[in-house]
Amino acid sequence: MWKVAEFGELIGVSSSTLRSWETEGKLTPERTLGNQRLYTESHLALARNLKSGKFPIKFNCLLSCFVAWTKR
Repeated sequence: MWKVAEFGELIGVSSSTLRSWETEGKLTPERTLGNQRLYTESHLALARNLKSGKFPIKFNCLLSCFVAWTKR
């Protein structure tokens, strides 16, 4: 498990970016009893996709469905 600064350094983004992703609902960390953010191994792939500009599957499906619908 990593704290915000450690996780940001690991994936190459700032702590503020991680907090923004949380606010936007893109990456939700675990929380300690003291309310500190903790990131786990399961957050790594999602965070790397977000950094590279790839979106989670749910978003891609929604976007594809919307584009297909608007082209009718």
